[in-house]
Formats: sequence, structure tokens, C-alpha cells
Amino acid sequence: MSARMKAYVWILCAFLALLAAGAPADETAGGAAAPKSGLGVRQLHVQRLMQQLEEKLLSLTQTLAEKDPQRAARLQKTLLEAKELSLSQRMATIARLLDDSELDNATQDQKEVLKDLERLAEVLLGDDQRDKTLEEIRRLEEWRDQVRALIGQQNQHARESNNLADKDRAAAELAKQIAAVERLIEQQQKLINANKDTRQQGIGGLAPIAGKQKELREETGKLAKEISESGLGEEQGDDSQQGGQQGGQQGGQQGGQQGGQQAGQQGGQQGGQQGGQQGGQQGGQQGGQQGGQQGGQQGGQQGGQQGGQQSSDNQQPGVKPLKDAGKHQQNAEKSLDAGRGKAAEESQKEALNRLQAALDELKREQLRIASLPEEAQDLQAEKQTDTAERTGNLGDEIAQAGQQGGGQGGQQGGQQGGQQGEQQPGQKPVRDAQQKMQKAAKRLSDHEPAEAVPPAEDAVKDLKKALKEIEDRLPQLREEERLEKLARLEARFQEMLDRQKPATAATSEIDKRRAGSETLRRADVIQLAKVAEEEQALTEMAAEALEIIRDDGTSVVFPKVVERLHGDLERTSKWLSARDSGSRVQATQREIERTLEELIEALQEAQLEAKSGKSGQSGQSGEQEDPLMPNNAELKLLRAAQQRVNRMTEDFSKQWQDKALDDVGRDEVQRISERQQDISIMTEEMIRRK
Repeated sequence: MSARMKAYVWILCAFLALLAAGAPADETAGGAAAPKSGLGVRQLHVQRLMQQLEEKLLSLTQTLAEKDPQRAARLQKTLLEAKELSLSQRMATIARLLDDSELDNATQDQKEVLKDLERLAEVLLGDDQRDKTLEEIRRLEEWRDQVRALIGQQNQHARESNNLADKDRAAAELAKQIAAVERLIEQQQKLINANKDTRQQGIGGLAPIAGKQKELREETGKLAKEISESGLGEEQGDDSQQGGQQGGQQGGQQGGQQGGQQAGQQGGQQGGQQGGQQGGQQGGQQGGQQGGQQGGQQGGQQGGQQGGQQSSDNQQPGVKPLKDAGKHQQNAEKSLDAGRGKAAEESQKEALNRLQAALDELKREQLRIASLPEEAQDLQAEKQTDTAERTGNLGDEIAQAGQQGGGQGGQQGGQQGGQQGEQQPGQKPVRDAQQKMQKAAKRLSDHEPAEAVPPAEDAVKDLKKALKEIEDRLPQLREEERLEKLARLEARFQEMLDRQKPATAATSEIDKRRAGSETLRRADVIQLAKVAEEEQALTEMAAEALEIIRDDGTSVVFPKVVERLHGDLERTSKWLSARDSGSRVQATQREIERTLEELIEALQEAQLEAKSGKSGQSGQSGEQEDPLMPNNAELKLLRAAQQRVNRMTEDFSKQWQDKALDDVGRDEVQRISERQQDISIMTEEMIRRK
């Protein structure tokens, strides 16, 4: 039943596409009293088909409501989409335009309706499981970024509570750090002077200075690490920086999503998050498109700015400039090793400036702590309470996702989701962190900062547990999505191969019957036109596959091979449409078959490798996904591409060995040259990727 509904929508799309292609015909209404045009009648037939589709969708939705609520929800979503697009009414308007000979306006409206029909088909064809997987990935990525930001903020609270607990100890520690930076500044200045003196005597003595610069760089890095860890019992500074950077990079996207989500929640009473009401879910999407477009964009900008600000606010004073100094010191070290004293001096001076900036930050922090007012504990308690509230909001969001239990909308789906709720990654440790933050805030408000330090630091540990749980789950979901994508592409290419083989055979048979004649029998002309249409349909399938691969963006060879496949199919369709069934057409068709076979083999190999657990190339939990195609599969595709160019070159040489090149020959040379250039570029990119 579902397949029939899908086919019904695509029939509508094809029917309207044919109608749009025929709109410029010379069928016109002869006047006010003239009968309806042929195109108008056909358009009304499409309208009736649309009305039947809406009726079938409604009937099927009601039938499946109890037996298959998940599919019923998708059908209902499709029906609502169709109603909102007013497709039936718009088709009736187009029929009137055709009857009135307003062909330009009718054609434009037909194109717009066709796009909306294709959109409707995509809604109906959507993969529920894949949608759930993608949604879960998006949700986990948002939680990951929020937890990272909270870790950075809580680190800052723990440090400040520590400072308030013992201002003398904090001041003494800062004095020690200041003295260490001053020593680094003194040593860096000495190396700058040594560099200048040595250059005046010749560059041969720069190598020893490079060794000393390396030692100083290592001391700088060691001090940055010590400051990061100071007062926290374990290294936390990097997490603070990473959380802030992630917030800055993804704040725009997250802010936009949150803006849309909040706009939807107002209309749906938080049903979108809880999975309890379909209106809430649609509000999270459609409300976001309206109220969330502006608010979401503004929220995204603010999120990016806040995330970038957190990178500096949540890091221990002096750490970032010390790390920057280390980078400049490393550049100076490399220049000294290469005998480039002048370039090394520039890097050394930049390092000196960053060391001075670190010193300034530490002195300002020393002054700030020394002058902390009595009410500082109350202010810190408010900040800790605020972070606890945001942690609690995140905990609520995670718990609501668990209650949703994979529900697909509708009140029934929401109720089932609440009954089948499950523990989500990070849920418990986030709750534990919130409770410890509240405890720390209470201690601060009671002016017991020393008692606030342990729960504040424990909250950081809980957040780190939450982060690990989330990051452990993300690679699993990404691998599931990757396998599903590989399977879809394999199925698509297999279908294309199954359809290409009869097309290739039909072309060969027609050409044999032609037997060198310039003319074709009417039956062969009709059959050749059908083969051309089939090649054009395969061209569109290749374009859709190419879009999937490009959207993935992780492959080097794969997209280029499919791009060339698409070009070959398109070229073949044009040749056949021009009634060319000769050797170049058949040779290209055979290459299309070989290419499809190679793509299928590569996709099968990638799936086997993924299922055997050999594919993990990224090595970064929760951070980045493996490429869609592993390196060995891409290398095989690259080798096959080179073999294809070799065959094309050999065939061309045999065909044109004793002939002068005409336009066809020159086009073929250009095509072979472009493919060889593609292989060269892909080879370089593969070398860089490995």
C-alpha cells in the first residue's frame, strides 16, 4: 500500500512535468466562447488525480492509525503538507490560465507546483528510522556542546570558590606564576639578543640558539599546563577552551535551531520536545521558520558570540597568551634551524609580546583577588545558581527526549513515548552535577566558600562523565547512518545497472538492424527514443546520488567518479535522442555499466569493512565521522578510473589512427584529457588525506 502511494505521487510529478513541457504548444482558446484547450483539459485531469491522492491519504491514515501509528503519522504529515500547499486549487488556476492562453504564467505556475509535488513525494518517501537517527545525532551534538560550555563555566566557578576560600593562598600562587612568566620574558629577550649578535657574525651559530629556543618553548608549555591545573586538582583548562571554541563555532547553528524550537514550543506547549503533541512538533519546525527565522538568526549570532567569549572567560588567566607564545617560539625554532635569523627574530618578538600579555593578565587577576569585596561570595553564589539552573534545563531536555522514546508525534505517540522512556546518554551525571552545583551555591550563600569547593569540583567531574557518555554514543549513530547511506547508494546503483544493461542491448540491436543505413525504421525510431528516455531517467538517478555524496562531503574519488558517470549518461541520452546508435554510443554505454559495477563493488566492500569494525579511521570519539568511503575503496575506484582512461585512449587511438580529427574527435580528446586531469587531482587529494 505504501509503495502504491509513493508511485501515485511520482506519477503526478511525471504527468505535470510532461504537461509543463508541452505548455508552449500552439493550442490556444479561440475566444471567450471557445471550448477548453487540450492542455487545460489535461491539467484538470491532473487536478482530479491530486484530489484522489488527498482522499486516499486521508483514508489510509485512518486505517493505519491503530495498526501502524508511525506510518499513519507520516501519511498525515504528507496530507497536511498537501493542504497547506493548496495544490488542488493551484492546479485549477493553471487550467484557467491555459484556457485563456496565458501560457507563460501557466508554465511558471506549473514549474512551482511541480517543485511542491516533488517536495510532497520526499515527505512521503522519507525514511522514518533514518529521520530518527539523524534527529538523535543532532540532539546529541547539541547536548555535547552545551555540556562542554557548562564544564568551562563550572571550572571557573570552582576556581573562584577556591580563591574565595583562601585569598592568601591564591595570591601566593599567582605571585609564583608571575615570577615564572617574568623569567620566561627575561630568557626570551636574551635569545632575541643572541640571535641578533650571531647573525652579525654569520648564520652558522644559529643552531645552538634553536636548541635553547626549544627548551624555552617547553618551559612555556609546562607553565601553561600548570596554570591550567592550578586549584582544580586535574587538568581542566583544555576542556574550558574546547567548550568555548565549540560554542563559538556552532553557536550560530545551535542558536538558530533553539530559536525555531522555542517559537514552536509557544504554539505547541512544548509538545515538540516531549513528543506528546503533533502540533508541538510541527511548531518546532514550522514555527521556527517564521518566528524562529529572525529570532533564531539573532540567537545564532548571540550564541556564536557567547561561545567565543566563553573561550576566554572560562580559561585560567595567562593560559591562552602562554599557549600563543609557545606557537611563536616554535616558529622561531624552525626558522633558526633553517638559518633564517631575521624571520626567527620576528617570531621571537611575537612570543615576547604574548608572554608580556600573560604577565599582564596574571597581575590583573592578582589585583582582582586582593580587592574582592565582602559581597563577592553572594555574587558568586548567584553565578553558581544560574549555572545550576541551566544544567537543570539541560537535564530536563535530556529526560524529555527519553520520555519521547522515539515517538513520531501525535498524542498517542507521545503517550507511548512517555511509557517507554529510556535513560539517555548523560542524563544521570547531568542531574548529579546540578545537585552538586546547588549544594555549592548554598555553601557560598552561607559564606562558606571552602565548603563550596568540593561539590563545585565534583560537578565538573559529573559533567565530564556526561560528556563521555554522549561522545561514546555519537560514533555509533554516525556509523549506523553511514551504513544506511552506503546501502541506499548501492541499491540505487544496482537499480541503475539493471536498467542500463537492457538499454545497452537495445541500442546494439537497433544499430545492427540499421546496418550502416542513414535511416531507421519507424519502430526502431520509437524504440531508440524510449532508450534515450531511459538514459535520461538514469541521468537523473545519478544526479540524486551525486547530491547525496556531495552533501556527505567526506569522499575524494567517489563524487568525481559519479560526476563522470552522470556526464556519460547525459551525453548518451543526447546522442540517442539525435538517433545516433553507433560505436561511440555503445562504447560509452559499456563504460557506464563497468562504472556502475565498480561503484557497487566499492560500496559493498565499504559496508563489509564497516560491519567488521575495521573502518574507524577518525580515532576521535564523538568528534568527527569516518569518511563515507574508506581509503582502500577509494583507491580501488581511482585505479579503475585510470584503467577507464587507458581504455578510452586505446580505443580512440585505434579509431583515429589514420584519420584527421574532426569536431567529434577533438571533443573526445578533450574528454579524455579532462578525465586524466581529474585523476591527477584526486591522487594528490588522496595523498594529502592519508
